[in-house]
Amino acid sequence: MPPQIDGPYAGRLSPADVEEIRLLAAAMFAGSSVHTNGPPSRLTVYAPDHVGVEVPISDPYADKIAFNVVKRRGHWVDPSPNERVIVTGANKT
Repeated sequence: MPPQIDGPYAGRLSPADVEEIRLLAAAMFAGSSVHTNGPPSRLTVYAPDHVGVEVPISDPYADKIAFNVVKRRGHWVDPSPNERVIVTGANKT
């Protein structure tokens, strides 16, 4: 399922950008203790070179993980590889 894309610059995100962000997200969590439930579910385009990414995860306390990616020299990268935000869901106990 393609991600929900929103934000003030949503129309400027190309299919190639979406695919590169999907591949980056997969690479970021490969081999980590975070177990994703698929590709990003939401991309919020804050600027042409700044996207917020939400990825669904399997965790007893959270539904998704959120992070930002930026476009540098024509490619999407993780600007802060040591910072992650876990977003808890209302349906978790």
